[in-house]
Amino acid sequence: PRPRPLWGAAIGLAALVVISGAPWSRWAEKNAPLLDADIWRAKLGVHIRAYTTADAVIAAHAAGQIPYYSRRRTIDLLGRSDYTVARGAPATSFRPGHNKWNYEYSIMTLKPDLVADEWGELATFLADKPDYYRLGNGIWVRWGSSHVRVAGLAQPYR
Repeated sequence: PRPRPLWGAAIGLAALVVISGAPWSRWAEKNAPLLDADIWRAKLGVHIRAYTTADAVIAAHAAGQIPYYSRRRTIDLLGRSDYTVARGAPATSFRPGHNKWNYEYSIMTLKPDLVADEWGELATFLADKPDYYRLGNGIWVRWGSSHVRVAGLAQPYR
């Protein structure tokens, strides 16, 4: 028997390239779409570990790399691992994994020694709170915390 042309396979491959070519080319160009943010968060975690005591409690929106590299107990500000926040009402429109937070509870009640990353409405929320102050590198520190070496933590880490 004579081999049949593989037109079906060729058409399928062409359709795949047309449909998903742009995302693949962006991925190939940048090696990974969030690589820069992942590197920044890993460096932030290492920086926090260097300038806090082992029993410091931090709060973060990005509750992956920052807690992993800091090796510090972490309050998940977006509530994916916090029962109270996860069961609470959404704070904004539907954005899976990014629409629930309760800063009054997570920060003012639980009182972490520092808030690692700014996202969303955090800066506005903390701006008039006398318990916390912002370092030049964007980290918020609780006044009087004995678990933070502020001079070191205030240094650039990027």
